[in-house]
Amino acid sequence: MVEASQLEAFWASNNEDRFDQVIRATVRVTVSGVCGSGTVVGRDSQGNALVLTNAHVAGTSRGRSVNVERWDTNGNSERGTGTIIAAGYGRGMSVDFALLKCSEGFARDVTPIPLADRFPDTNVAVTNYGCPRCEWPSLQVLKVNRAEGQVLSWKPEAIGGRSGSSVIDHTDAGPRVVGLLTWAGGGEGLGQSTPFLLNAM
Repeated sequence: MVEASQLEAFWASNNEDRFDQVIRATVRVTVSGVCGSGTVVGRDSQGNALVLTNAHVAGTSRGRSVNVERWDTNGNSERGTGTIIAAGYGRGMSVDFALLKCSEGFARDVTPIPLADRFPDTNVAVTNYGCPRCEWPSLQVLKVNRAEGQVLSWKPEAIGGRSGSSVIDHTDAGPRVVGLLTWAGGGEGLGQSTPFLLNAM
C-alpha cells in the first residue's frame, strides 16, 4: 500500500495536465468477462488509437477482437473494440505483449503516452495506472528495484487486473512508458522493459 505522503509528494512535483494525460490514456481491456489493463501508446496512419497490453490479457491471434473502455477525469466512459495487430508470448521466455488497433473514433481526443527507448530513470517518480479487479483505474507509485535488461522489477506488487498496464516515468519531456506490468512474485511486481518490447515488435 502506498502512503498518502508518497502520493502528495509525487503530485506536488507534476502538473495536472500530465496527470490528466495518463488517466485518459489508460484503458480497461475485457475478453470473455476477464479484465486487464492497457495504455494508448500511439496511432496508426489512419489515426486509430494503438493500445499496448499483455498477450495473456488480450490473446495472441491477429485479428481477434476485444472490448476496450476508458474514462476521462470526470468519470465519463467511452467504449469501443480493439483488434490484435501484433503479439508475442512464450512460456519461460519472459515475452507477453499484445498491440491493439482500436475502432475508429475511440480515444480520438487522447494524447498517447509514447514508448521510451530507454530504461526507467531511477531519479524520478515511476507510476502505474491500471484497472485492479476490473474497477475504475487507480494509481500506484512504484520503487524500481531492477531498471535494466529485458525484465524490470519494482515494489509494491500489483493487484490483480493491472496486468497489461504501463509503468510510466515523468521527466521534463513528459510521461513516457518505460515498462509493461506483466507478472508478480515474491512481493515484487515484474514486467518487460520498453527497449525489449520495441525490439520484439
